[in-house]
Amino acid sequence: RRDYYTYYGINENLVSDLHLRNANSTFNINDVDEQSYMRDSLSHTYDQLYAGISLNSSNNEPGSFYYRFGANVSYINDHPKLFKELAVPKFEEKLVSISATLSPVYGEKHKFFLSMDYKGANAIFSNVLDRGNIELYPHYRSSYKFIDFEAGVKYNHYFSEKSDSSRSDFYIKADVSAELIKEHLWLYGGIDGGNIFRTWQMYMNENPWLSPFTQIKSSNIPYTAQIGIKSRFAGQIEFRLSAGISMLESSPYYTGSPEEDASNPLHSLLIAKYQDYTKSWIRPEFTWKSEEIYAGASATFKSLKADSGSIVFDESKSELDAFIRYNYRERVIAALSARICGKRDVFSAGNTITLPAYNKINLNVTYVYDKNLSFYGGVDNLFNTNEYKFLYYKQLGTTIRAGICLKF
Repeated sequence: RRDYYTYYGINENLVSDLHLRNANSTFNINDVDEQSYMRDSLSHTYDQLYAGISLNSSNNEPGSFYYRFGANVSYINDHPKLFKELAVPKFEEKLVSISATLSPVYGEKHKFFLSMDYKGANAIFSNVLDRGNIELYPHYRSSYKFIDFEAGVKYNHYFSEKSDSSRSDFYIKADVSAELIKEHLWLYGGIDGGNIFRTWQMYMNENPWLSPFTQIKSSNIPYTAQIGIKSRFAGQIEFRLSAGISMLESSPYYTGSPEEDASNPLHSLLIAKYQDYTKSWIRPEFTWKSEEIYAGASATFKSLKADSGSIVFDESKSELDAFIRYNYRERVIAALSARICGKRDVFSAGNTITLPAYNKINLNVTYVYDKNLSFYGGVDNLFNTNEYKFLYYKQLGTTIRAGICLKF
């Protein structure tokens, strides 16, 4: 696929204001929005290619040999016009992912597995796969009476030939679910950890206005734990209440370029910086399902605390999601979803700018002509609200899309 994005800039008055104010001054996003301008028109163009294959065993009988293999290759090239002003050469990234899960003794109630995962990519301006991540996960699963259980130990090794950030870690992974009242009440919980292998492709899919001088680092999650309860009524209504806590190391957040100079093209770009922080959350969820209607809502409330004392995170502390889906005789399927996100604080030139809360409503409709042909369409951001995911850059307003799906 090919993606196109536009860079924005801020004028000299705001640049001077950002530098002249004392550190930790607070700005409203309107201070930036009113003094920004479109620097170019869709000059950031990059291509992404994907290919993959998977192979799974079809025999799940007790005593059989279970296997699952997967291999994926992806590629991105990136050289927007703005990079030429920065004298940045064109760069490409290749990502290879290989995974496998094996179970020589596939029992009925007690199962042992070995999962392996490898990811390798080249660093920016490199032509070889000099960054990589290897994970081994032997684990045990059991389903006996009213308890489902999984437990194992993860071994993770991250390496990078161009940095000294290589590391090896062990993590405990365990999940358990207990059916306290048959078909009505469950208690569940779990603990996990791991490494997030970050790539330029991952960053571009999340933030296409990132500076090429950003250091790409992997993030470590020493632990994440949660506990919850689920109840079901009348076979149609479900309610969940969960709470959890995570420790994140080298987690990225986006800030304005330190070179905040209106004459410097770098000021149109964002920089990824990294910090360690702890996140705890509580989340109530509700769903209702009938033959034709499926609806639900959830709310998430978070507490975020950085080791450095920072108050800047690239996530809001409150989020509300709701949806409703209507299925008319498997012929017409219509869905409406809504999301409300709380405000967030971001950094620019040592000062804090508040990104406002926003709400976003999307509508999707599918018409199934027959088993081989269907048509779909939708409207994203139905009421054209202002969504600021990153400093300087509003997300798309009302967007209309349509398509056709053919099956052979």
